Amino acid sequence: MKKNILVVEDAKDYQVIIGAALKADYTFKFASSGAEALELVKHEKFDLLIIDVVLPDMNGLQICNYIKNQKGTADIPVILVTSKDTTEDKVKGFDTGADDYLTKPFHFNELIARVKARLRSSKNTENDEIFIPDLKIDLKKQNVWIISQDRSLDLTRVEFKLLVCFAQRVDHVLTRQTILDLVWPQNLNISERTVDTHISNLRKKLAGINLNINAVHGNGYRLSIIKTAA
Repeated sequence: MKKNILVVEDAKDYQVIIGAALKADYTFKFASSGAEALELVKHEKFDLLIIDVVLPDMNGLQICNYIKNQKGTADIPVILVTSKDTTEDKVKGFDTGADDYLTKPFHFNELIARVKARLRSSKNTENDEIFIPDLKIDLKKQNVWIISQDRSLDLTRVEFKLLVCFAQRVDHVLTRQTILDLVWPQNLNISERTVDTHISNLRKKLAGINLNINAVHGNGYRLSIIKTAA
């Protein structure tokens, strides 16, 4: 079944752009005001919300804050869309609970990439555990168990988030920017060098397990399963 998306946008030109981007893979509805959006959310299930910050009746930040503070809608991913791209504006957006922030004007492909990333993250959090060769990752308890050694793996909070990020995308190359967006979505001052440092530390802790985080020159990192001889 296709994922259902609510787009809260009053500008007709952006409704056309967003509709063209979504129509192939998703069902969606448009709301041209905050009041209309909140009414739709009360009566229909949505898998993701795309909310423009500037609306005729209320601020998109207010809508996001309301959505994230209601029991039935708190887990719905929210992408805020705005022409304001200062750090202060982004911080305000993330403070309301937004999962991502897209600045106008944006490219068709960028929108789709952000939508897929948010939906994928949302889907993954529905499961309590992730299993990859030799590891069991408990998302609720934030515990990692090395199956062959029958012991837990001692990780920092950031290392745990990094491992989950890679475990959900085994053999996929993740750029440093993608890792920043997934692991530190609300911290705008983290550098790519910090990513390298944390990955280096995690890599050391995975030594002796049939997993390796490889640097992909000019692209980023990839978690691979080390194949052992039969």
